[in-house]
Amino acid sequence: AKRVPQLVKGPGGVTELREVDEDGNVLDGYDYSQHYREMGGGTFVSADGVRIDGFGGAAGADKAAARAGDDDSAPVAVMPADVLPGEEVERMLSAITSNLDSMPEDVRAALENDDDDEEEGEELEDDFVVEAMQRGDETADFDFDAHIEMLIRKAEAAERRAPRKSDKGVRFMGMDEEEDEEDEEEEDAADADEEDDYSRFWKQFGKNIKLGLIEDSSNRTKLSKLLRFRSSTQGEGLVSLEDYISRMHDTQKNIFYIAGESIEAVEESPFLERFKAKNLEVLYMTDPIDEYAVQNLNEFDGHRLQSITKEGLKFGDEEEVEKKRLELYKDQYKPLTSFLKALFDEKVEKVTISNRLADTPAILVTSQYGYSANMERIMKSQAFADPSRAQYLMSKKTLELNPRHPIVSELKSRVEEAGEEAAKADEDITNLAWSLYDTTMLQSGFDVDEPKLFAQRMYRLLKSGLNIESMELEPELEVPEEEEEEEEEE
Repeated sequence: AKRVPQLVKGPGGVTELREVDEDGNVLDGYDYSQHYREMGGGTFVSADGVRIDGFGGAAGADKAAARAGDDDSAPVAVMPADVLPGEEVERMLSAITSNLDSMPEDVRAALENDDDDEEEGEELEDDFVVEAMQRGDETADFDFDAHIEMLIRKAEAAERRAPRKSDKGVRFMGMDEEEDEEDEEEEDAADADEEDDYSRFWKQFGKNIKLGLIEDSSNRTKLSKLLRFRSSTQGEGLVSLEDYISRMHDTQKNIFYIAGESIEAVEESPFLERFKAKNLEVLYMTDPIDEYAVQNLNEFDGHRLQSITKEGLKFGDEEEVEKKRLELYKDQYKPLTSFLKALFDEKVEKVTISNRLADTPAILVTSQYGYSANMERIMKSQAFADPSRAQYLMSKKTLELNPRHPIVSELKSRVEEAGEEAAKADEDITNLAWSLYDTTMLQSGFDVDEPKLFAQRMYRLLKSGLNIESMELEPELEVPEEEEEEEEEE
C-alpha cells in the first residue's frame, strides 16, 4: 500500500501528522479491509454523491461494478437531498452506509418525501417533550413504561376522534350510534386512567414541584402548570390552575384560595360562607408548604392569587347598590365599632363591617402582606423558630362584623343605650364583647393568646347566664360520724 503523510485528528481531537494509505485509512496496524468486509458488504455513498465500495477503497465505478457483477442496479442507498440542508449534510454526514434490501418501502418513501408528515412529526415530538417534562422524566423512580403507555392511549383516543375516511378519502356519514357511544366510553376511560396516573405522580412528587416553584424562578411558570389542589366545588378530585380559570365567573378576576390545617378544617371555615352562596370556587391549600409556594407565585395567566382570609377581598360582581348598602351599615354601626376598637385596643388594628359573612357574627382577617392564621400556626410549630422574628411578622388583625346577625345587632343596641363610656364599665357588655372576640379568634383559626383571661371571661359569662349572685364557694360537706357497733358476745 502506498504510504502518504497526512494531517489527521488523533485521540482527544488533537491534529497530528500520520501516514495513511491511498484510501485515507490511518496506518496504525488495524486491518480496515477486514473491518469493511465484516460490515456486510454495504455500499457507501459520500455526502457529495460519490459511491465507495465496501472495502474502503476510493470512489470508482470500475470497482463497484466489478463487485456488483457489472450490475448497474446494485443496491445503493442515497440520502435524499432535501432531508437536511446541504451544509448540514456536508458537516454531519461524511458517508452513509445501508442496504436497500433491509429498508422497508414505507421507510424509504418517508425519507424521500418527508414534507407531508413534517408537521405531524413535529407535533408528536413536541407533545412527547412537553408531557415528559411535565411528568418528571428526570427523576430516577419515574415509570417510563407507564408514561409511554399513557401517550399511546392518548394518541389512540385522538385517532378515534378524527373523522373516519374510506380508501377514497370520503368520510363515513352513517356511523352507528352504538359505536359512537363505545368510543366515548373508551375516551372517558382513557382520560380517567390518565388522571389516575397523574394523581399517583402528584402524590409522590407534588412537594418537589412546590419546592421548585420556590427555588427555580426561571421555570416557575412551567412548574405552576403542574400544581394540583382540592377545591370547594370539585369534591375529592384534583384541580389545576388552568382548570380553575376555565370555570371562573365572567366577573371574577382573582383565583381564590384558603389555607388551613386539613380539608375538614377549611371546609367548615366561616370564610367560605359567601363563596358558597355565590357558587364561587375556592382552592384548598392544606400542605404546610403551600403558602410558601404561593408567595412566590403572584399570578397565573394574568389572574392574581387571592387568599380569602385576608383583607381587601373583592368578589368581582359587586353592584353599586351593594356598595351603598355597605357604607350605610358602617355609619349605622359606628358606635359599636368605635366601642370595640377602644375595648380591644392593640389586639385588633381596626373594627369594620364585613362583606364576606353570611351566618357567622364576626371574623378576624389579616393584612395582605402579613402571616395568615395558618402561617402563624406553622411558624409557632417550628423547632428552631426565632420568637422575636415571628412576633415581628405577626399580622395585624381586623375584626369584621356581620351587621345582620342578631348577636351583633343586640350588642350594638346595648352600647347605644348605655353610651360608649358607660358601656366600658358595664361588666355584662364587656363580657359579651370579649366572648365575641374569643370565639371569633378560635373560629378564624388563631390560638387564644391568654388562656387564663379567656377562662375567667367564660366563667363570668356562665355566672351571668345562670343568674348566680356570688362566686364564693359553698361550705364543705360534713362527713357524718360512724356509729360504734356493739361488740357481739361470743
